[in-house]
Amino acid sequence: MKTKPSAARRTDHGFTLLVVMIFTGIALLILGAALNWCSTNAAMTARNNQYFNTLAATEAATEKVLSKLAADY
Repeated sequence: MKTKPSAARRTDHGFTLLVVMIFTGIALLILGAALNWCSTNAAMTARNNQYFNTLAATEAATEKVLSKLAADY
């Protein structure tokens, strides 16, 4: 039975930690970019919906005014 530890020791533990930290940083960067893109896309969609709702209200008001003018004359 051997009780002594082997003489060959691994010295790449710090390297493994560094690689894991780099990959985690890259993954977080990609996640942040995807979340930023989704947020921008949602804001643009909300702005577009607001524009078309305002446009519809404006057209309805114009139609109402024109119908009143047509009824008066």
